[in-house]
Amino acid sequence: RQVRSGGYMIIDDGYLKNKKKLNRKGYAHVRSYAETLKKLTCFGDRLIREINTSEYSREINIQYLTLIKRRGQELGQKHSDLKKDLDSYINLQAEECEVMEREIEGALWVLRKKI
Repeated sequence: RQVRSGGYMIIDDGYLKNKKKLNRKGYAHVRSYAETLKKLTCFGDRLIREINTSEYSREINIQYLTLIKRRGQELGQKHSDLKKDLDSYINLQAEECEVMEREIEGALWVLRKKI
């Protein structure tokens, strides 16, 4: 209902590189390439273009993680009572970046809604 008939949709997401399912919080919806395309077009919408975004996402994740680490360390020095929680958050973000790079192929899809 959000897109009119014949209108365009842009979806920025991804699909699993090698697995059928990823048992990790926040990734329950991610499936294989074939399953993802099937779900994207199951209502008769047409795939117009697909762009791989993995390299771009990797570069952004490296930049973000560098900034998160830097700021987390600064805050940990100023607020020693938060250092453990900040270090935990930094480690979780680093793990998240690794999972995304290892398990997910990033993609941007342009679809045209069924007329």
